Amino acid sequence: MIHAHIVAFLYLAAPLTLLAGLIGLLPRPMVVRVLPLADLDATGWFFVRHWAVLVAMCGMLLFWAARDASARPSVLALVAAEKFCFVGLVFSRRGTAIFRALRPGAIADLVAAIIFTLYLLG
Repeated sequence: MIHAHIVAFLYLAAPLTLLAGLIGLLPRPMVVRVLPLADLDATGWFFVRHWAVLVAMCGMLLFWAARDASARPSVLALVAAEKFCFVGLVFSRRGTAIFRALRPGAIADLVAAIIFTLYLLG
């Protein structure tokens, strides 16, 4: 079942993942609007932008995996690992403002990571 629909799911997950790249391009407007991180110093903004670039690269890899079946296992393993790590980090902050802000994204990433893992196991 998952194998039959993985390309369509990748074309859905890729742009959603790539959206995080907007934070890398416009960090202050995006972060202040979405996350409780307005008091970051220069180092904090650097790491926010770096995170955004890495997540956007995962989105680009998902587009590649949708088009190239031979790359799919490696890409999905990498992106699933990144998404599971993000989910773990978010849920380790339960009860905080950052958890409340990131919970919807973490849940979406958890669903995607589970689907990628089921695809790899199938």
